[in-house]
Amino acid sequence: MTVARDVAGRHGNGPSRTAWVASCDVTAGSVYKPAVRTVYDGLQAWTAASPHHSNISVRQIYISWPRFNSTAARLQFDFLQPADLLVWVGVAGYAEVPWLVLRARSVRLIYYNSEPLTDCPHRRVSFSRPTYTNDGQQCVMRGTGCVIDDTKVDELWDYSVHNLNLCNRTQARSPQMRFIPPGLVSDSPRPTQRQRDPPKLLFLGSIGYNSSAGSSRNACWARLKATLGEQLVHRFDIWSDAAFGNLLRNDDYIFLNIHRRCGGDTVPLEAFRLQKLLSAAQLVVSEHAQVKDEERYRGVISFAALQNIHATYQLLASMNLDRRKALASRRYSTYSQRFTPDNLFRQAGAYEMLHAFFVAGKG
Repeated sequence: MTVARDVAGRHGNGPSRTAWVASCDVTAGSVYKPAVRTVYDGLQAWTAASPHHSNISVRQIYISWPRFNSTAARLQFDFLQPADLLVWVGVAGYAEVPWLVLRARSVRLIYYNSEPLTDCPHRRVSFSRPTYTNDGQQCVMRGTGCVIDDTKVDELWDYSVHNLNLCNRTQARSPQMRFIPPGLVSDSPRPTQRQRDPPKLLFLGSIGYNSSAGSSRNACWARLKATLGEQLVHRFDIWSDAAFGNLLRNDDYIFLNIHRRCGGDTVPLEAFRLQKLLSAAQLVVSEHAQVKDEERYRGVISFAALQNIHATYQLLASMNLDRRKALASRRYSTYSQRFTPDNLFRQAGAYEMLHAFFVAGKG
């Protein structure tokens, strides 16, 4: 168990309490980082906003993953005190979190879902052993449409309206739900476009034989490659902030976003991938996604049906350097105002919940 970052508890109104942001240590600094950073920054912004929050600290922690060992799991969470708040980010290890023990301890419990969700009517789905389709969608439980219910958590936070809609269909044992996509990383590097030649269209993700994304994305990639040829390129080796920074410094690109279930306009938008690209002020072309997911990104991303991605990319690539730089600057300005963590929390109603729990004592 490792405390990664700590905003020290401040002495003030009443006993010290803590809002914890936790995730599994096997994913530390990697796939869940976009959501962890947004949740942490959103909580920190709330504690700094009022002297009434001066006794509340925000801490980020990575937990070792005691797979299928409930006793070891309980010991990992002994640090949580009554009237603390825990946001667990990501599916890795979520079945081992001792939710019922923590609820009995009066801890406010929130699960941040990290996965694209889908119905699996012909599969046996268990909370204790998450079930996935061949293209990496997590199966929801048949009775609730969720991956977790209100017997375990008080709230479910998600990066996609598509996922929340699945859970909201029956309203049976559904926790309070909030749409909080990964937001702006204010200290991200933002190199500007430099090359006068048209930039290539780059996809950062899994493609090809044995791809975890499945056959649908591979088929869409083949269609795009047939029309774009050498203008379309692919990388699946950019895993760190340093590698991403080097990529941007070495060349100019326009970035492509396509879904695992490519060609559909009702699937979740890949907000985790987009956070990195948009925080770095990059131009992005994406295929259409769930309409409510798209709405938040209007004016920031160029959306197109799969058959129109070629034309949408060409429209951006054919701009001269000054026009591309100006467009990237305008889009970043919109994104940096709309997607600050405190703005995302406020729009989702999370600050009202925090006030009721920590200040008004209505948890």
